[in-house]
Amino acid sequence: MQEKNNVAILYEGSAGGSIPIIRNLGEYYDNELLSSVKGILNGTCNYILTRMELENKDYGDVLKDAQINGFAESEPWLDVAGFDTKFKTLLLTVHAFGIVLNPNDIFNTGIQNISYDDILYAKQRGLRIKMLGVSQKVGDKFRVYSLPHFVDRESELFNVLYE
Repeated sequence: MQEKNNVAILYEGSAGGSIPIIRNLGEYYDNELLSSVKGILNGTCNYILTRMELENKDYGDVLKDAQINGFAESEPWLDVAGFDTKFKTLLLTVHAFGIVLNPNDIFNTGIQNISYDDILYAKQRGLRIKMLGVSQKVGDKFRVYSLPHFVDRESELFNVLYE
């Protein structure tokens, strides 16, 4: 469409807390210098995980309440199963490293099977569970995935709470 109409197609995302990350990657970073991009890319997952931890609640209870209060879709599968994070990670990989991947080649798993026991396990060790999208350059190859991670207090992502 871009070539046919001789125009540039510009877009931006609300991933990253509405930070204009796509423009920043394109204008301010040389993809030769970046080694990785990672982050919390889905507010629904972070909201659910935060409430599970801080309110000592199970996934199902928090999800139901999140749906009632508009923090989760009535059909939240794309969010909680990690697909939203996966697709955002795919876009960030294109803009950070200039490589285009097939979504089927990116591993993802979500938070739908995380129990309060998992949250408690992390909490007892000074960790939090965060749903992360990761694109990492390792030599001349890339690791690209979206899945829940243990995050320690040293991480800048540790104190990112709620949506």
